[in-house]
Amino acid sequence: MRIAFDHQAFCRRPYTGISRYFTRLAAELHTTDSANTRVFAPLHVNAFLDGAPENLLQGKRVPRPPRPLRPVLRRLNEVLARRAIRHFGPDLVHETYYQPRSTAPARVPVVLTVFDLIHERFPDDFPAYDRLLPAKRRAITRAARVVCISERTRQDLLKYYPIPPERTSVVHLGVAPPRPSHPASEAVVAAAAEDEPYLLYVGQRGGYKNFGALLHAYAGSTALRGTVRLLCVGGDALSRAERDQLAALGIADRVRRVSGSDALLAAAYRRAMALVYPSRYEGFGLPLLEAMAHGCPVAASRGGALPEVLGDAGLSFDPADIEEQRRAIETLAISGGTRERLRALGLARVRHFTWQRCARETLAVYRTVLSEPVPAPAGTPPAAHAQNN
Repeated sequence: MRIAFDHQAFCRRPYTGISRYFTRLAAELHTTDSANTRVFAPLHVNAFLDGAPENLLQGKRVPRPPRPLRPVLRRLNEVLARRAIRHFGPDLVHETYYQPRSTAPARVPVVLTVFDLIHERFPDDFPAYDRLLPAKRRAITRAARVVCISERTRQDLLKYYPIPPERTSVVHLGVAPPRPSHPASEAVVAAAAEDEPYLLYVGQRGGYKNFGALLHAYAGSTALRGTVRLLCVGGDALSRAERDQLAALGIADRVRRVSGSDALLAAAYRRAMALVYPSRYEGFGLPLLEAMAHGCPVAASRGGALPEVLGDAGLSFDPADIEEQRRAIETLAISGGTRERLRALGLARVRHFTWQRCARETLAVYRTVLSEPVPAPAGTPPAAHAQNN
């Protein structure tokens, strides 16, 4: 079975959850005897591919270009990837994001992973010129099978798109074993927190991520703001609006943001009192798994698929209820017994989420797709299609 992954997830940012997923999935499939797997990212900017196994990647890493040139790089990658995939002769193409035109050769089936329905649920969080939804609709329509990373995502997909349920599958993400301690990264995290205990926030902070609610919950607790810092890892630099909000809440000196490698993120998880994840909606919530794998207790909202991932291994709260969020994080900050209990539950929980299982279940999806008749290309007369088969 020859499986091609296209370029899309790897040509936008050095670090994204989507590119991490596809890198780990492709690497796991690469180790099996059942799949000849290749990632086609001709001129990518992704850091995760730096450690790709031999013969998995066809492409090379280039510096991320200035913003005006990024559409040019994406278009060039599309052309080069389509040509290279055609030369590879795959049995199946797993498209790694949503674009109007497929990278698969004619009559080669496509599998697509849908991560969430955030654009559909929160359209006001995105600019009017955002072209993702029309491209997403086309990608979903042409896919022989849509893999959803949670049951919640699958249910939302069926709500917003007229797709038969039998064309969908749920395959949960995995989490890698904890990285060894890295002294330099540990030092960066300790300096950012000024050697004080801290609550951890991971990732982007805008819109549905509900970061502002976390700031209000934190600022409204004298038990927290006086003894525990809030450390943000990843995402863009703090915006002017965020800095103004911190100042207005009187916590500008208690909140810090750092960004860096996976080693730095691992150090942040290890040293944190708890991860707080206040999002109004998530298709999965990979930071929850990462935190639990590092022995970091979790307090997360009940937004989207987060309860599906967290189970009973953490504290949960209503994303719209700032007081409930404040009580949850105060409990974690104050009660060492609660943290120890959740640490143990989290370590047990993550054993069910491995990349090996993710690859095994995805491979089963591929086999199902390849066992089915290939649909006729759009516009092909029925008689002509019958003759071709």
